[in-house]
Amino acid sequence: MRYLNSYIDFIFESYSSGKLEVIYSEEFKSILKEIDNNDSIDWSPIANKLLDLENKWGVNLNKLSDYTLIDITDTNSMLSFIQSNRVLNSESQKNYLDEIKRVYSKDYDAYKSTISPDIKNNKEHDLWNKSRNQISVGKFVRKMFKDVIKESISDKELEKFVNQYKMYYELVKGIELELVEGEDIRKFYNINNYESNKGQLGNSCMASSSKSNFFDIYVKNPDVCKLLILRSFRDKEKIKGRSLIWKLKDGTYYQDRIYTNNDHDIKTFEKWAKDKDMKIYNDNYYDIEVQLGNHEYDYYPYMDTFVCYNPSKKLLSSDEDLWPGKGFIKLQRTQGGYESENVVYSEHYDEYIDRYNATHCRFSDHGHDFDWVYKSEAVYVESKDEYWFIESEYISYSNFQDEYLHNDESVFSEIMSDCISKDSSIEIKISDKGFDFIHKEEINLYAFEKNGQFYCKKNFIKDPITNDLKYLDRESSKELSKLIESEIDSVDKARNIIIDSYIKKNYNEEVIRKELKKYKSYFIFKEEEITIIIRLIYIHMHSGIFSSSTSNIESVLNILENDFKVKIDVKETYIKFIRHSILRTIVPYFDYSIFGTDVYKSYLYLNVL
Repeated sequence: MRYLNSYIDFIFESYSSGKLEVIYSEEFKSILKEIDNNDSIDWSPIANKLLDLENKWGVNLNKLSDYTLIDITDTNSMLSFIQSNRVLNSESQKNYLDEIKRVYSKDYDAYKSTISPDIKNNKEHDLWNKSRNQISVGKFVRKMFKDVIKESISDKELEKFVNQYKMYYELVKGIELELVEGEDIRKFYNINNYESNKGQLGNSCMASSSKSNFFDIYVKNPDVCKLLILRSFRDKEKIKGRSLIWKLKDGTYYQDRIYTNNDHDIKTFEKWAKDKDMKIYNDNYYDIEVQLGNHEYDYYPYMDTFVCYNPSKKLLSSDEDLWPGKGFIKLQRTQGGYESENVVYSEHYDEYIDRYNATHCRFSDHGHDFDWVYKSEAVYVESKDEYWFIESEYISYSNFQDEYLHNDESVFSEIMSDCISKDSSIEIKISDKGFDFIHKEEINLYAFEKNGQFYCKKNFIKDPITNDLKYLDRESSKELSKLIESEIDSVDKARNIIIDSYIKKNYNEEVIRKELKKYKSYFIFKEEEITIIIRLIYIHMHSGIFSSSTSNIESVLNILENDFKVKIDVKETYIKFIRHSILRTIVPYFDYSIFGTDVYKSYLYLNVL
């Protein structure tokens, strides 16, 4: 063991280079962050690279320096620092390193260049205050870039940075948090008076200008409520941070949650409160109270700390257990307002719900499986005459019927891709042996009827020779295909038959109108639209174009203009029908046999068989 300890000491001595991690004071970091956050065209990468030296995720052994504990001075051109060797020789650091060798003997290489928390986190330590060296800002930057960052830097970039440092030095040194009250609180809660909309300040749920009425509880109580603000450097009429300051019932003061555009400004607020020996938000006080004046309020803001309010006693409290049932309302709605005393407990949400916004509903068929949920989460199931939880596995929504149905009383239609009630369903044949269901109001759209049996139009066709219904399996398609090919032996011939029928109007328009009217539950067509639909149906028979995506709109219009010689005055009308998928819904179920035998055979030849 003695030999091992000697060896560890030897290794430690070998690696000891007199260099340590780079540590900045909060003041110096604030200046660097302000420069780095500058979004003007004069932005320089120098501040960002200096900030990267102070590694939050562990010490980078390639980024060590013989200067550390960097701090600002009383002048804007100089910085102060301590040599790393002096830190290494201090009692605090030696004790810290001894502990490192004891605890991290195997991996101490990764820790030996860190500085004791007792030093770096304690601005009162002698190493931050006594026998320190000074260096100009420009020389410090050059040294860091040459020795630590290992990059060159131009004189122009350095001059720009030094000038920015001097400007922000004056601003940061001149930081004065300001207490405002009354109507100024309303003013500085408004997002229009923020330096930017980033950070916790910009994302505050109470930042919207529409929330101005919610702040009377602050504005009307200047004796116990003020707002601590940090004004913007760039525009003194705007702020980049705020925090409510409360006078508690026991006479002490409390700093509420801090909202800032930049996280580094939070410490400025915290230091202000600690210097005044205030209680602060992060210390999580659960039983503090504020006695308000004798005022009434129509609106209430979201409260971070004082979540409960007793309107009769005019008392704010941080004790959440005072609500409900003890005369308090709860002030934690992100949109403002309050949770009243009239509440019910929901086991599902594990929270109380305002009774006005709650519904007692069933979750399952098992016994008395009821609970309170928000009204928006409950639906009425008419057949059961009960409210059900919207996500219950025992109910389903029917788009066609626009209602929720209990699963015991419904079936799923594959054809309609929808749930429908059993009482309203019709069985439909989808193959020689297979069946599905459709809603009885949709028979005309989806089915042929023969001898009291319904057949799916998409899967069965009318034989153009016998007019019998045939299931489109391989054998029947093959047989019918041979028959039609003996009469129509080319694609061009089939298309010419269709075009000729359209141009000569060899079709009964009234029969087509009658067929389209069968789909009135889906579509209601104007008279002038029927002609357009007939044209588009002919295009489908001619080319099958609507079986593909709406990216073929231009192809459709070209076919209309070229093959069918249709003059298109209003292209938008045609595009509307195609884009809205009207024909792509009709196409699979339309009865094309109504166009006459030759046209129907041509359609089957081109698109089906």
